[in-house]
Amino acid sequence: MSNEGVGVVFISCLLLGAGLGTLFGSFEFGGLIGLGIGLIIVLLYRTKRPDNH
Repeated sequence: MSNEGVGVVFISCLLLGAGLGTLFGSFEFGGLIGLGIGLIIVLLYRTKRPDNH
């Protein structure tokens, strides 16, 4: 997956979390959960990516 793909996945997690938070009455808390999941996905992508140096 390219860096742009990971960015799209991150934004998708953020928006999905905010949407779920809105359904449950807390937009900020849902966004925070989406942010956390998105950061974990980016971290996993960066640690498993082979170095091109």
